[in-house]
Amino acid sequence: MAMATAMYHSGKNPLRKVTNDSEAVPIPRAGGIRRLHKAFIRYHDPKNWPMLREALQRMGRPDLIGESKKHLIPGRQPLSENHSKRLHQFARNKPLTAKSQKTRH
Repeated sequence: MAMATAMYHSGKNPLRKVTNDSEAVPIPRAGGIRRLHKAFIRYHDPKNWPMLREALQRMGRPDLIGESKKHLIPGRQPLSENHSKRLHQFARNKPLTAKSQKTRH
């Protein structure tokens, strides 16, 4: 059994000897917490941005919300699917440029 699986099912730290008095490890089993963790892993997906904006505000980290490269997610939700694709490329730091769209001769 993998260590992460052992930790999840037992709720104990498998890196030390496991006994009845072993250190308990908090496991996020509630749906909302797990969903938020997955959203942070997939921060580049526009569908997760509303949840991430709210969580970052609650955490006191509004400095990570904005339009520049130093921000984790944009401040506004995209309006259309095409706009969403462009923002997805922005989040992956691969902006569309005229040079990248030209074909070679």
